[in-house]
Amino acid sequence: MKKKILTFLTLILSVCLATCLLTACGGGGNDSGNGGGNTAPTENLSYRLISNDTAYEVTGCKDDTIEKLVVPETYEGKPVVKIYDKAFRNYKKLKSAVLPNTIKNIGKQAFDGCDALTKVEIPDSATIIDTKAFYHCEKLVDVKIPSSLTTLGEYAFAYTSIKSAVIPKGVNNVEKVFASCGSLESISVAEGNTKYKAVDGNLYSKDGKIFFQYACGKADKSFSIPSGVKTIYRCAFENCKAIETVNIPNTVTLIHSSAFSDCLSLKNVTIPSSVTDIGTYAFHTCPSLETLEIPSSVTWIQMGTFGYCSSLKTLIIPKSVTKISAFAFSSCSSLGTITYKGTVYEWNSITKEASWDYEFDSAVQCSNGKVNI
Repeated sequence: MKKKILTFLTLILSVCLATCLLTACGGGGNDSGNGGGNTAPTENLSYRLISNDTAYEVTGCKDDTIEKLVVPETYEGKPVVKIYDKAFRNYKKLKSAVLPNTIKNIGKQAFDGCDALTKVEIPDSATIIDTKAFYHCEKLVDVKIPSSLTTLGEYAFAYTSIKSAVIPKGVNNVEKVFASCGSLESISVAEGNTKYKAVDGNLYSKDGKIFFQYACGKADKSFSIPSGVKTIYRCAFENCKAIETVNIPNTVTLIHSSAFSDCLSLKNVTIPSSVTDIGTYAFHTCPSLETLEIPSSVTWIQMGTFGYCSSLKTLIIPKSVTKISAFAFSSCSSLGTITYKGTVYEWNSITKEASWDYEFDSAVQCSNGKVNI
């Protein structure tokens, strides 16, 4: 009888000890710490084995209404190294995200459309923030770009509310990364970066020939692009709400697509005769722009280039133009008469795509007569 009681007590003690050990190890060892202190990892995350079954990536959460995301360092004893493409896309209630120091890759559109997201902790282990990773996270203010980064995908932080950004030493591609960041006040470049430089908080190529990004959160109403710049890059001034005047030097030959789109206060811009190419939607939705003369160096007015410039009253088109694409001047509702520097015959010879003049009524004054549109 005593032997049975002793065996029973030993069994109970063993169970208690095992329970204590499991509790100390995080409830079975599937998830561990995340580098964020005592914060517990988010429950119901979904994982997938990658890298020849040596690591995991997070693919989402079974509850898409979570407000705080904490990703663990390990799952089932293996490191968590990636946030998968679209893993938390459109999680509308997500407010903060803490990523562990094992994360190397934040995938394409991983947090795209997380409207409530205000803060993200990205570890220094990260080397890739892929295309549109934080696209349209419009409340995102608090984020630090880690110095370990080597890849920043297109539109990675576009349409966010970040106020400052540092381009790390190893990053050599920042195409449209900060497009339409209307709160961005300053951009700087880490020492040792061989492709980019920052001047007065704006981003240029190292040789100064490409103007990549204006810090659109600045309160300045006027800006002069330095002489020597040849290209105004895609979305360079997009969504700059304060700026009223931009001076373009006669060294510029290319104004890329959407370069000045959604500049709601832009009133004055002179396009020099050095410019030969104005991209699609370059000045789209500049509702304060009243006067515009297209230089004789331009032969093609591309799709949507000056669409929704609703205050545009004076427009001068050179006879060098041979093609006007769709929606080039759509909804320019204040346009009365367009001045064309060629003859009626030359105007009629221009290739005009359907809806180039969508939703506006006007006439064209040519050198030898008028044409009603």
